[in-house]
Amino acid sequence: MRSAGLFAGSNLITMVLRIVGGVLTSRFVDPSVLGQYNGIGLVNGYAPFLQAGVSSGLNRDLPYALGKGDTDHAHMLAAVAQSWSLIIATVASGSLVLVGGWQYLAGRLDLAVGWWSFSIVVFGTLFGQGYLNALFRTSGDFVTLARIHLIGGVSALALVALVWWLGWWGLCLRGLAVAVIGLALLWRARPLKVISTFDRSALMSLARTGLPIMAVGQAYLWWSTLNSTLVLRYAGAEGLGFYAIANLAGPAVLLLSGAFGQVVYPRMSEELGRSGRMRDLVRLALEPTLVSVAATSVAVTAAWFLLPPFVEIVLPKYTSGIGAAQWAVLAAGVMAFAPVNNVFNVVKKQGRYGAAILLGIGVYIAILHYLMRGGVDLVDFPRALLVGRLAFLGVTGTMIVEMVISQEKREFIERRHRDDQRRES
Repeated sequence: MRSAGLFAGSNLITMVLRIVGGVLTSRFVDPSVLGQYNGIGLVNGYAPFLQAGVSSGLNRDLPYALGKGDTDHAHMLAAVAQSWSLIIATVASGSLVLVGGWQYLAGRLDLAVGWWSFSIVVFGTLFGQGYLNALFRTSGDFVTLARIHLIGGVSALALVALVWWLGWWGLCLRGLAVAVIGLALLWRARPLKVISTFDRSALMSLARTGLPIMAVGQAYLWWSTLNSTLVLRYAGAEGLGFYAIANLAGPAVLLLSGAFGQVVYPRMSEELGRSGRMRDLVRLALEPTLVSVAATSVAVTAAWFLLPPFVEIVLPKYTSGIGAAQWAVLAAGVMAFAPVNNVFNVVKKQGRYGAAILLGIGVYIAILHYLMRGGVDLVDFPRALLVGRLAFLGVTGTMIVEMVISQEKREFIERRHRDDQRRES
């Protein structure tokens, strides 16, 4: 709780800085320009699939190895994951450079610069957020990570001046600079400094562990990317520009929940290495989850009522996105219950978790098509997202209760069997 509180406090300041930066950025450019930039940026939501589960496996196996006291194995895993992350980040970045070159030859210098800037952003996502971020696993590491986030937030706010000065070109330069700063800070402060090693057996082990985790984790993240993609498909670049307010407001109310989830996950892996009891894992996550639900409820209520006057005064060009932003806040708020779902990845029950995510996405798509039968309205997207996420949470909650009860039953039967054997002896 203390680690998560410090982490969340720093992230709160960082989030406020990023929101202010996002608001100022929206104020300095038209919705169509912002929508074009965010449309190119959707590639950053699909890039993590290239990790093939290696980074996700490191996220799970690194704290597990440390919890068992196997430091040598932990360092070996980090070295192998570093090698793989560098390879895929370089390939992805080079591919986007080629796309930018094609746009340049087609006479679209603005789009070329956009793709070139995102070649650096994607490299930072795959190597920085995908690999380096996974190395920060202890309480002290999370404090360091919080400082890095804070510096990144201050830098992102200061670099808004580029957008005010250069418009589209400033957007591209700002995104590039923020990615480089974040990557440099993570690299310098990384707690495990290893030399890249390519070990096929260790790489396959990480992939076997991480592919199911990545499948469900990226499927959940892809849900939001899919939502933005559908906004772009049905409402166009300008509609996606208006929807930027929703994409700013939604994650803001989940700040505390995200911090708890990031801190609790490795603790749950360590606990599994020690006790192996699912009941202990759920208990470890339950109290922080309840705290995050209470805090998020207050944030959602405040955001619902404050968003309309705020946007009307500060961002009058984006008033068409107010309704969508309010519903996006509500759709995000229900995910305050999500940290306890880490239990699926820790005990390697990703099949069940993936089924719940696919069910939620299916409900979301069905509700979205139902709402859009009379025409496209931006509020339809977050409303459908809300219903889909409620269905997802209902299924995962039922599954967790069933798994805990099943393990308790098995342990009870085993104890009775051992007692019967002792009495017979």
